[in-house]
Formats: sequence, C-alpha cells, structure tokens
Amino acid sequence: MTALGRRASAIICILALLLPLTATPANANTKLGPAPVLGACGVFTPDNKVVYKYWNNTGRTLYCGNDRYGFRHIRKNHRAQFQTLAAIGGLQWWDLMHWAIYYNYKDPDYVRYQGDGKTCRSRSLYLGTRSGKPYSQIFRVITGSNGVITAYPSSKHCQW
Repeated sequence: MTALGRRASAIICILALLLPLTATPANANTKLGPAPVLGACGVFTPDNKVVYKYWNNTGRTLYCGNDRYGFRHIRKNHRAQFQTLAAIGGLQWWDLMHWAIYYNYKDPDYVRYQGDGKTCRSRSLYLGTRSGKPYSQIFRVITGSNGVITAYPSSKHCQW
C-alpha cells in the first residue's frame, strides 16, 4: 500500500471513530446537539410565522409570537437562563430551547392542566459539560391554543 493509501485509510478510520460523536437528538446516551434550522423572526415578521412545528398536532408549534408568547417571549424573558446552561455544553441558547421543547412534547415527566386552556409540561434533561460530566436540569414548557407560550429552566416540575 502506498503512503497516500495509508493516509487515506487512516483518515477514514479516524472519521469512522468520530462519527458517533456528531450531534444527534438527545437520549440517555448521547449529547444534545445543535437544533435543526429554526424559522427566523425579524423585526417585521408577523407574530403567526412558524418558527418550528414540533408535531402536526394542535398546540405543538412555536410561532414568532410577541412579548406574551412564542419565540420572541422566550428570547426576551428566558434567553439568559438558556444561554448560561447552553454555554456549559458548547451550545447556543436556541439549541437548548429547542431540545427542551422537543423532549417536553415527546416524553414529558409531568403534564399538568393549568386552566384557561394552558398546559404545563416539565422534563429533566441530562446536560453534558465540555468535560463530559452530565448533570440534570428541569425544563418547563407552557402551551396554549396558540402553541408554545414559553419554555424555561426550572428548579421544580409542574405543580397541580
């Protein structure tokens, strides 16, 4: 085998070893990765523009929203909380926001009806630090007839 062939084989082997480390949706054995592409919410973007459809069921859509609900609400009121946690694992705040909403829909730990058409979902996610040491963080997602109202890190699960 030529030197070029040995180098190519070595590169392929290294890539094969690194492939499992690429970002995939989180479960107990993988790290949270970057969020899929989210719709942009510019200054003149309407409130009802879809940022992300988590599933096609009613109430499972994140809209741009405004100060009271949706992406703009989360960005204004909870961005710093998400950023602090996301930076520990090398993510952006919106990556962690996305996965918190995603897993609260997919497999919530608690679901509590709050009245006025609102539902609270909460779930613990295991976040990894850059050193690989995991820790648990609870996230709450409040939904209503207009989809995702808010999402944020919490110290407690949804209450009755």
